[in-house]
Amino acid sequence: MTEQEARQLLERGLTSLLGKAITITTDRAETVRLTELGAASVRLLFELAARLESLGGFVFDDYDVTAENFATVESLVATLCHYELDTAP
Repeated sequence: MTEQEARQLLERGLTSLLGKAITITTDRAETVRLTELGAASVRLLFELAARLESLGGFVFDDYDVTAENFATVESLVATLCHYELDTAP
């Protein structure tokens, strides 16, 4: 998937998981940690991984679901870009 598709998928996943609208912008110069957006526990991060798989129609490789890859918006977007987005209804 493209970086834009990955950002949109991440927004949808966080919004559905946290129950509040999350917008990920690219205008911030600094790194955005997922904990700043509300994914503040290991349980929520694993739920986010499952939600992204469900919404995106793919399955993460086990080695991609790491604290490092799920630490920031940027690292997670980079990880998501390695997967194909299933846009079929």
